[in-house]
Amino acid sequence: MTVTSSRHIQVERRQDALVIALLDNRITDSGHVHALHVWIQEATEPPQGGNANVVMIDFANVEYLSSSMLSVLVALQARLQRQGRRLVLAGLADTLRSIFRMTKLHRVFDIHDDAAEVIASLPRPLARGA
Repeated sequence: MTVTSSRHIQVERRQDALVIALLDNRITDSGHVHALHVWIQEATEPPQGGNANVVMIDFANVEYLSSSMLSVLVALQARLQRQGRRLVLAGLADTLRSIFRMTKLHRVFDIHDDAAEVIASLPRPLARGA
């Protein structure tokens, strides 16, 4: 398991998933959103996450995000779909779930209660020599 971390984001490879944990409580400032966009873009490209079939963003620490961050997520979803990969969102607080429902984005994204649920649902890699 490879882990990369900064003050705002933690990236970790688990099984066939790239788990990106957002560490900030509020994601509202345009500079902050831009920086997250760059970090997520870099994390999902080779060599770190380019071959992960599932990219999961864990929002467990986030209570609020701006519409600019929603745009980043929509663009990421489109890019990953073109690559035949899956974007999963996990750990959304009630306020975030409400935002996704109001914007109808709950129909666009695969949303789960928590990261552990998603990781547990992933197929286990075959043991070598099996």
